[in-house]
Amino acid sequence: MFSAMSSSMTVFSDPLKNSIVASENNTTATEDTTTRSSSSSTLWDQLYEKMNPYHCLQNSMDYIEAEEPLDVSLKMILSDMNCDMDRRRKKSIQRLYALTDHKHRRNRIELVSKYKIHNSCMVKLLRMPENTRLACLILNNLAIPHENKYILLQSNSLLKELYMIIEELKPETYLSLLLLRNLSNVPDYHYRLINYSNGERPLLRLVEKMLITYAPLIMKGEELQESFLESSFRSSLSLSIASTITPISIDNNNDDNNDENKNIGRNARNSSEFRALTYAMLLLVNLTQTHATSVAHRVNLIECILELIQYLSEHTPLHDWTSDSLGDACLIVLLQLAEDKTGKAVLQKDQLNAPEYLKGLIGKGGIHDTRASWIQSCLEEED
Repeated sequence: MFSAMSSSMTVFSDPLKNSIVASENNTTATEDTTTRSSSSSTLWDQLYEKMNPYHCLQNSMDYIEAEEPLDVSLKMILSDMNCDMDRRRKKSIQRLYALTDHKHRRNRIELVSKYKIHNSCMVKLLRMPENTRLACLILNNLAIPHENKYILLQSNSLLKELYMIIEELKPETYLSLLLLRNLSNVPDYHYRLINYSNGERPLLRLVEKMLITYAPLIMKGEELQESFLESSFRSSLSLSIASTITPISIDNNNDDNNDENKNIGRNARNSSEFRALTYAMLLLVNLTQTHATSVAHRVNLIECILELIQYLSEHTPLHDWTSDSLGDACLIVLLQLAEDKTGKAVLQKDQLNAPEYLKGLIGKGGIHDTRASWIQSCLEEED
């Protein structure tokens, strides 16, 4: 009887148990659905936040730090420059360059006119070989505003260091010449540049020495000796240099040794020597506008310009004679000398034989043909 009752109770309890299990299963299913729905909703919310411009900008603003005032930044930089840790000194110079870059160009005038860093820390940096390059780059940034040019040129200590770089033909020579070229963009300052002397070496003498030193470096092997020995370029300095220097390597990847290999290679064009020649000639383009007579007295310099024109006309396509290129600058300088009375007299000398160097440009058409023809016409005229 007990087992019958137990059996009947067991049978009676099965529907209840099944109902409870079913209810639990439904609850679990509902929770799973809710979880998936919640997960899906969260995913869409995340996508919406990422696509919302407001949230994008709001998040990016977290990484933007407020810039310090110029006087505070400069004080910290100058302090780090004088510390004993090389790493801090190097980083401080990089920070000083950042204060003068295009993004912070508003600082350039104040750094020169108010804080006068060109007379203090910049001169000190120019004297340190490991910092000369970055110092020249900073000074080139500072020389861009018209208001700064006059102030920079009045600094004897600054000009002395820049001229010293050119005199010693340091790797930063081209950067020093670039800076002087930028300063010479104002004709009123030409007299100061030409007449300031670093000891017994004024600017034109330094440029002359640099030209006759670096010009052979862009020529190749036998062409260097033939070109210089056949010309009237006979200064003892140029011959001694030409006999000891090693020409810059030229890219000759082609099998043919014809016209394609006559072009000046990329290595030469990108070298610091080639850039120094280019910036020196661009500097002379400015200076001969107002002081052609002073330039005309440097006969070796003019001889070097003629050599460069002849060489470039033979080894550089005329479509590469673009504005501010070495060839274009050489031709403009020669044109401005030919239009000056003293310069014309120097170019008419038989030992120079200037028209001979222009033959590679005559008859080729374009502005360079016009300039070369005009130079010849000027030299053929009698005073």
